[in-house]
Amino acid sequence: MDDPSDMRATPRRVRFIPPTEMFILCHYTVSCLKEVPIKGSYEMRMDGKTAKLTVKLKMSERVRNNLEYCELQIPFHNRGVIGTYDATPSQGSVMVSPDRRILVWNVGQRFPSKSLSTSLDATVHFTDSKTPGAHEDAFCVGQNSYAKLFFKIPDFTHSGCQIDPKSVQVSPNVKFKLTTVQEYLTGMEYKIWNNLGDSLVSNVPHSVLAEVKES
Repeated sequence: MDDPSDMRATPRRVRFIPPTEMFILCHYTVSCLKEVPIKGSYEMRMDGKTAKLTVKLKMSERVRNNLEYCELQIPFHNRGVIGTYDATPSQGSVMVSPDRRILVWNVGQRFPSKSLSTSLDATVHFTDSKTPGAHEDAFCVGQNSYAKLFFKIPDFTHSGCQIDPKSVQVSPNVKFKLTTVQEYLTGMEYKIWNNLGDSLVSNVPHSVLAEVKES
């Protein structure tokens, strides 16, 4: 696979009449990324009502080390509420969500410049209180668990795609002010699964297995 940095830029011309309000001009996808922006390793081991965990994050050298925010959330399903915890982050701060179901690590806006790595060690103690509903997950039992990473990098695209302000033309020819904004924003599915989990795959429904056998 070719390195995107070695590929020449391919210009694309779009002609349109813009509305008066803010709008999205286009969407695009990239299929040749060699690595994710931030790699993560998550290890959690349950011992009764106590969880001992270690999280390690490493930023890619391709990513601009200037984040608007970076936050790691570790939800604890089917384990009750967090009673007490002892956390040692290499940077940032750690807190518990208001419902005491999620351990939240505010990593900060920059990773260490030399290593681009940061880590968190924590011990979490749970109470026996369990509330059915949103905090139950049939898969997240035993050692099975995950951490979710949220971050935003302003003025950056991991693909290198951008708009050249000098190429923008307005007709009729008038003076105008142009502002372009680009950002890298994660969604809800940036998950890091527990390396010590009891199962790394979910069970296949019997109906799906039956369809496969029939075909």
